[in-house]
Amino acid sequence: MSNKLGRVPRGVNFDTPAGFKRLLPPEDDLDEWQFIAREIMIDQHANTQRYYWPRKKTRKPYTGCIWNNQFRKKDFLWGAEVDGVYCCGVSMEHFFLTHAEYMGNLFESDFDLTWNQMMMLYRYFFVWDDNGKYDQGCGKGIELAGKWLKERFDAVKEAGTGEDLEPEDTFDSYMMTHYEYHKDPYRAKFGDYVQIQNKRNIHVPGGGHAAIFVGLEQRVVRGVDQEVVRVFQANNSGDYNMKDGVTCGWYTINKPDKNDPDFKRIFHFGSVSPISY
Repeated sequence: MSNKLGRVPRGVNFDTPAGFKRLLPPEDDLDEWQFIAREIMIDQHANTQRYYWPRKKTRKPYTGCIWNNQFRKKDFLWGAEVDGVYCCGVSMEHFFLTHAEYMGNLFESDFDLTWNQMMMLYRYFFVWDDNGKYDQGCGKGIELAGKWLKERFDAVKEAGTGEDLEPEDTFDSYMMTHYEYHKDPYRAKFGDYVQIQNKRNIHVPGGGHAAIFVGLEQRVVRGVDQEVVRVFQANNSGDYNMKDGVTCGWYTINKPDKNDPDFKRIFHFGSVSPISY
């Protein structure tokens, strides 16, 4: 499936459910992960609340998501009941819900991530400030999730507790999923998670943004016809004349930081790909 979307249709209200779907690829050519990812995007957009970046502590743990979520019978992500949504929360929630549906009856089983591993993944999605450890965001986090899932599979196989496992089964043949980190927008695919790094120090205001890759869009930017990256996101203003909250936006490739021109925008992609045999 090509990741090229072409130009945006005119005269469409993209805040409506029907209009929003026109910003996404059609479902016909999507793999299983992408199909689920598209449905979750549609649900998140339909239930969006306003954008809100928390500048102080709230009355309860706050993660900028839409719904309250649990993992292994523990509260994990909290919805925007009082305040609103923001980029890291919506992206993490999207992964969590897509992962849960994709895993099916293996979700929260011995094959799935542990509580501690899911919390570590949370730190990557929210780009915790810890001497650069999490600065590649969800991109690196997705790759590590694949590594942890393989370790979980290997442990189940070694213990002999997987009832339907055959001796010849491997992680790839049984889970049939590949997890990868890369930085190339030209080979990104719909549904890839992306940490956009706008500044050398990602932790300063405007330094980064979490989103999900939709495709490459043809657009005239300052008189130059070029491809830009279209993403699904939570933001304080939507492109395509959309309202704030859960929306879509676009970002130029290799954009230099005006205060540090030697640094150009980096896209940290985390890709989940079903394997076909």
